[in-house]
Amino acid sequence: MIGGRKVDFNNEMFLSEIKRSDRNYCLLYMLQEAKTLPDNMDVKEIMQLYTQTCSIELKVQDYAVLAGSLANGGICPITEERVFSDPDAVKGVLSQML
Repeated sequence: MIGGRKVDFNNEMFLSEIKRSDRNYCLLYMLQEAKTLPDNMDVKEIMQLYTQTCSIELKVQDYAVLAGSLANGGICPITEERVFSDPDAVKGVLSQML
């Protein structure tokens, strides 16, 4: 999605955030109680993925290429590869961003 550049992961940030995720766990359990999560979803797995995702490090240029890929209908402007296979997903992401 970002033109073949390397994505970094900040493990120190991940470990720090996962230790202090009580409020996010609370919100997830409230969503689970309200039946807004699928029955087979594991709150701990959701929290792990969310926190890992928040610990990804990109450069400003990487975000620009990602935005360009979305603006280009899912095709990376650098490599000209389709990085989003579902054009409807791209439209949905752009709608949410708006």
